Amino acid sequence: MAKLYFAKLNINSNINKINNDEINKILNELFTLIDDKEDYKKDIPVKYIDENGEEQITFREEYYNFSQIEKEADSKVITGWLVRRMPTYIEEFDADKRKSNPTVYDNTSASTMFYLNLEKEIITFTIKSRLRQLQIKEAFEGLLGKYVPNVGFKVHLITNPFDIDDMLRKMKKVHKVTTTLIPPNAANRTAMEKLMKEKSKELKAANVTTETIIWESDKKNNEGINKKSKRFRDLITVIKAFLEKGYGKTELEGENVKGEEIAFDSDNNAPFTEIISDVNKEDRITIKRLSEEGITKLAVKRTLNKFKKKS
Repeated sequence: MAKLYFAKLNINSNINKINNDEINKILNELFTLIDDKEDYKKDIPVKYIDENGEEQITFREEYYNFSQIEKEADSKVITGWLVRRMPTYIEEFDADKRKSNPTVYDNTSASTMFYLNLEKEIITFTIKSRLRQLQIKEAFEGLLGKYVPNVGFKVHLITNPFDIDDMLRKMKKVHKVTTTLIPPNAANRTAMEKLMKEKSKELKAANVTTETIIWESDKKNNEGINKKSKRFRDLITVIKAFLEKGYGKTELEGENVKGEEIAFDSDNNAPFTEIISDVNKEDRITIKRLSEEGITKLAVKRTLNKFKKKS
């Protein structure tokens, strides 16, 4: 069995100034322009030792593109494959000389199917050993920027915010909290502003499109960060709200009751997923159905959470 991951597409440039109409215009432009012709190039630094025994850095090129694109105009849904093309370094065995020789294949690839709902601003995908979450997120950001070059895009995994509560309960001491927050698109801005209060106004006034917050307590400190303090509880409330809608990521570091170090990464430890069989993970109809079911579950879960907070 495999996992179908859900990610939030966010327009990150001029986010504090653009309105819903402008966002819809950008998303409609994406729907029209996305094809299988554009390439996103990424240079990967590779370290090696030269003939003098000194460490050097060279760069390996790899490319990403969309393939086998299908569009549904009524729902603004695009399905297809994301392809990563890169050189592969292997060994080939010479049967005559009875030894292995290094060989490079310049145009090997790995691909995975995706579902992109521009109306809901949701991307879903499965991963492979040579096409992981971070590579897929960066590929979408880079490729979408090719189609609409005057706009910056960010992609973040949608996570289960309640997994943070579980981890905090396991942590007797919290050493460090690192969180990255992305201001929401206009459609979700009002609810977030109510939650963040003055913080949201500060971000807008400073024209900040990404904020990283780091709280740290020395590991030799007997207490760690005070989990019961109002400031900490307020921070966790904001983090959970942002993570649930795919507007950032969070890392926690601490100790359990045994004094063992434990850590939490929202992208790796708490992604919102749907289970899909290996047989169907590249079946367009199944990917579309599970993606839409997952989007409905997210909407229901958020509605239930609102009722719980009010009651």
